[in-house]
Amino acid sequence: MDGEIHAYRFKIAAAPDQPSAVADILDRGDVLAFTVAAVSVLLLVLLSLILLIRKHRRKRRDVK
Repeated sequence: MDGEIHAYRFKIAAAPDQPSAVADILDRGDVLAFTVAAVSVLLLVLLSLILLIRKHRRKRRDVK
């Protein structure tokens, strides 16, 4: 040992022990397909709620 400390000595220790959840999802096709379907359904539900609220507010404004 020369007594010097270099950053590259610690890069292995800083690496995560387990792969991230995103990497796990991308590796498995069935989980990826389910995730895409679930996100699509959530986006459609959110869009429909936004459109329903806009329609309801517009009708209330026209009645006055």
